[in-house]
Amino acid sequence: MKFGSVLSNLGADRLLDGVRALSFSRAVSLALGGRPNDAARLLRFVLKTRPPRSIDERASYILGSILAVQGDFDGADAAFSRHAGLLPWASNGSMANIRFNRSAHSADDIPLPRALSGFDQPIKDSAFVYFVSCDSRYASLFARPLCESLRQNAPGGLLHLHVINPAPDAERLIGELERGDDAVMITREVVDLQSLDALGRRSYYACSRFLLVPDLLRRYARPMIVADADQLVIGPLHHLFERGSDLNMIRFDHGVVNFFSLLSASVIVAQPTDRAVRYFDDVRRYIVDLFDGAAPVGWHADQIALAVSLLRNKEIKFDPLPTAAMHSGGADDVPPEETVFWSITYSIERNHKKLSAERFRKWSNPA
Repeated sequence: MKFGSVLSNLGADRLLDGVRALSFSRAVSLALGGRPNDAARLLRFVLKTRPPRSIDERASYILGSILAVQGDFDGADAAFSRHAGLLPWASNGSMANIRFNRSAHSADDIPLPRALSGFDQPIKDSAFVYFVSCDSRYASLFARPLCESLRQNAPGGLLHLHVINPAPDAERLIGELERGDDAVMITREVVDLQSLDALGRRSYYACSRFLLVPDLLRRYARPMIVADADQLVIGPLHHLFERGSDLNMIRFDHGVVNFFSLLSASVIVAQPTDRAVRYFDDVRRYIVDLFDGAAPVGWHADQIALAVSLLRNKEIKFDPLPTAAMHSGGADDVPPEETVFWSITYSIERNHKKLSAERFRKWSNPA
């Protein structure tokens, strides 16, 4: 090959790379600007040029996100199925975990040996239930401050704390809470997670609460907040139950190009309606299928299950919560007036310093 031809080919490759980059960037802007059809056309063009894997992954993911939000579930499944592995650039989420058209078979329960206890307790009187599920470490760190923040800012609620594989230190703490506060209910779960890798265990902890929500909503027959354990209540909650819908979650506008974060699993308000129960039944089945399947269960599995089940559901009355309802900033940041939840987000190391803040310590060691 002549030297001039080599230079010509190199120049064409660089030109194509530039066209791909511009098309990709433009597609994201179009989708966020309310022009999803134009964005999808550009992304299909990018994919037809056989881009490098890193670009192919991102273009497939964003195209799948756009089509899913538009209701084109077959198209979304086709886009997401182009790549099955974990995505390091998306916190090890997996497009293989996103499927709108699942097989007819569904396992009866998650394929892990587990035993539940404490669910036969009498139902305590309360206006609403605040339900969280976590492992021993999170229970030791957050159970007391969560209990105190809820008691002070939203009296009348019942804190239902579900602890997975409780260690002795956690047992002592939750035992104290259980004996010392009528507005606390503790349940326990012993589960063998040895068959899962570290990411699978993290995903199980994140998803575990949704295996229990349908039955709890039936049993309690009152409004429920399903929340992260590493999140404190910093304002009154009664107005959240007066929105006239079955279900409330924070829905992010950027979810049109980022399906993993279309919905936030950090706080969910659910009414005890048949529609809400059926919705959570579907979420539970989706999670069971993920853990019963061949593909690794990546991060964001809980939010994937919530989003797929919501988009497929034609009967649920859904009303998004304002994004300002939850504050994820530092302890020195002043949250908006309408904020009622302060998220520690302890899974991110830089947030560990929030535990030394006065806002946190005053509930960790109440007078």
